[in-house]
Amino acid sequence: MNKLFWQMSAALTAFWVALTPLCAQAAEVDPLVPKDAVMVMTVNIDRLIQAEAVKKHALGRIKDAIKTNTEATQILSQLSLDWEKDLKTLTVALSGELKNVGGGNPLESMSLAVIVRGKFAPEKFDELAKEHPDRVTTHKSGNHTIYETKDGEQPMFAAFVGKEAAVLSNKRNLVEDCLAGKKQAGVNKDLQSAVRKVSGEPTAWFAMAVPDQLRDLMKASPQAAELAEKLEAFTLTATVKSNIVVELGMHMKDRASADKAKLILDQVKAFLTLAALQNEKAGPILNNIINAAKVETQNNVAALRAEITAQQLEELIKLAQ
Repeated sequence: MNKLFWQMSAALTAFWVALTPLCAQAAEVDPLVPKDAVMVMTVNIDRLIQAEAVKKHALGRIKDAIKTNTEATQILSQLSLDWEKDLKTLTVALSGELKNVGGGNPLESMSLAVIVRGKFAPEKFDELAKEHPDRVTTHKSGNHTIYETKDGEQPMFAAFVGKEAAVLSNKRNLVEDCLAGKKQAGVNKDLQSAVRKVSGEPTAWFAMAVPDQLRDLMKASPQAAELAEKLEAFTLTATVKSNIVVELGMHMKDRASADKAKLILDQVKAFLTLAALQNEKAGPILNNIINAAKVETQNNVAALRAEITAQQLEELIKLAQ
């Protein structure tokens, strides 16, 4: 089997793990996403918390973990933050050049920006910062305050945009860009187009325009070279209710290339089947999920769609305990 197909399968699968219908209203780029972002992921926290599967299997454990963590409980209280009610969406954007595609960690050289939408009380954070000057340093950026904290040698910067959004990044300049409003109009049109290909009302979604480095890798393979200039975007969605439905999409310029892209997703499915066999406990359940997954072409999109039923999810959680 062609080595490139395996590399793409592994990369796409690993990226979703590290970070989770082709019609209806399209997604939009958050206005605070950095202008040089090349990929973006959004989690709708409201939908996630209200999902039956989360209520049944995760919400209680999260609450218990917070209650037993004295420091976390104190911080949430000091910030007047009710995480169940006040947090609405979380967006992760990666900026910079995608390196080591096909080998190594392609995300290592990239900068991270996290945008949290919800209800915040910035004045409470000011009070907390004053109480812990050894842990929090403040900087001014126009009328805004940027908070700098360190975990070891790695700094993290954060700021509030009004009382409705918080921005966090490992790079101060990205936070400053958000505060300056140099956002959505400047986000490259390829990424905006990729995001708008996300449809329906997923709980979480990921979109990426195709970077030049990936196109070059595809061109090096005779089997994939003809698709290199036809591939427009990757999307990945997860819809969580009592079950979980995950869909990976390859968006092409025409139907003929979408039919050929379907062959790559067939390879992805084959890779996932082999990966499932490596897990002795969960292997049979994972194998049933993958075998039931569908690879289809609709219009200019080749898609791999898999469902974890409520029963399968419960069985997997029991095995993990």
